[in-house]
Amino acid sequence: MVSTMLGLISANLLLPWFNQLSGRDLHFSFSVYPQMIFLLIAVMLTVGLLAGSYPALVLSGFKPVEVLKNKIRIGGSNLFTRSLVTFQFALSIILIVSTIVIFQQTRYMINKNPGFDKENVVAIDASQMDPNKVFPPFKQAVLSHPEIVGVASAAAGMGAGHDLLGYSDQGLSAAVNIVDPDYIKVLGMRLIAGKNFEPVAANDTIKRIIINETMMWAFRWTPQNAVGQEIKKFQGATAHVIGVVKNFNYRPLSEKITNQVFETTADKGYIHFYVRIKPGNPSPALAVMQKAWDSVMPGLPMQYTFLDEDVSHYYNSEQRWSGMVGWAGGLSIFLACLGLLGLAVLASINRIKEIGIRKVLGASVLNITNLLLKDFLKLIVAAFLVASPIAWYFMNKWLRDYANRISINWTVFLYAGVFAVSIAVVTISFQAIKAALMNPVKSLRSE
Repeated sequence: MVSTMLGLISANLLLPWFNQLSGRDLHFSFSVYPQMIFLLIAVMLTVGLLAGSYPALVLSGFKPVEVLKNKIRIGGSNLFTRSLVTFQFALSIILIVSTIVIFQQTRYMINKNPGFDKENVVAIDASQMDPNKVFPPFKQAVLSHPEIVGVASAAAGMGAGHDLLGYSDQGLSAAVNIVDPDYIKVLGMRLIAGKNFEPVAANDTIKRIIINETMMWAFRWTPQNAVGQEIKKFQGATAHVIGVVKNFNYRPLSEKITNQVFETTADKGYIHFYVRIKPGNPSPALAVMQKAWDSVMPGLPMQYTFLDEDVSHYYNSEQRWSGMVGWAGGLSIFLACLGLLGLAVLASINRIKEIGIRKVLGASVLNITNLLLKDFLKLIVAAFLVASPIAWYFMNKWLRDYANRISINWTVFLYAGVFAVSIAVVTISFQAIKAALMNPVKSLRSE
């Protein structure tokens, strides 16, 4: 009952922090969920009965004569209790390995080059005005400053919360983005064949497109013959391929790259502006953009983000999972250490006379500590041998959902094993040294 009350208080206090970690908005209320009262009572009774039944059965089996003679050996080293501790540490090692793998995969996706240069690019949302009127004077104003490297615009945004325009007709599907001629250059994409767009006249009726490598191979073209090819009835007209851009990920790296098409029109701007700034402190460049924005759109705030942050938001769920599994692993290690400490206490009690005799015969504190340590380290090694293949199987299965993924390195298991062993050694050593320092006279004065 006391544990239940402490658990309720702790859960209520930690819930806001958990909501922040998990990205959820959970509320703790018995009035909204009255069934929790009955659930807690059931859990409390079940746990109490299970926890109390085993020691009650053991104690009821003691013979009164042996109890009065103080000859009872507490059964804390049997197969059942050792198996429980081994299971706890195996679970802890699995969670530690999972945390490391999820963290490594998340860092890999965040840091991997998506095929374009996402660094030092400011994305401006111009959806609240007519970009045809705003973009030309804004671009001219900012390009006159050395802090600005380039300016481009596009119909579709990039990063979390954005997507390209979908197109599908007669078996052909592709993600389409309408861009100005500077877009590919400003975003650091690379043409592997053909040329970039040129400014389009208002009366130009030829549809020119740039496709990605995936679409090129889908048509069984090559970089040598793709330029000049035609796609009939693409968006109601014949599209002429003028270039091929190297594959890039406009979607999360967990997804495969699909057919992508760039096209341009005679418009002077689109609702997404991209401004490449010089590396370093972005404040001077932002000040330049703010001044130019205020001159063309006075009274309307400039809404901007950094493109690298927009892209990294794709992986918020992985980052949350890494944090939650990490905390679960830490809690599991803590509980496993409590079980290990309990076993160490029982072992030292059961061997108290042996320890006393060894000390009388000249055994050092280190000898006695090693004596108690070696049996428990076998449990940790056994837990490691059981947990490693299980952790590898589940994490390898989890990684299969990612088109771009890391390889699970053996050092991950080494780090998890060393960490678990280190924690176990510290836990056991505390009790082992305490037993080794005990005065042997106290342990040998009876019988």
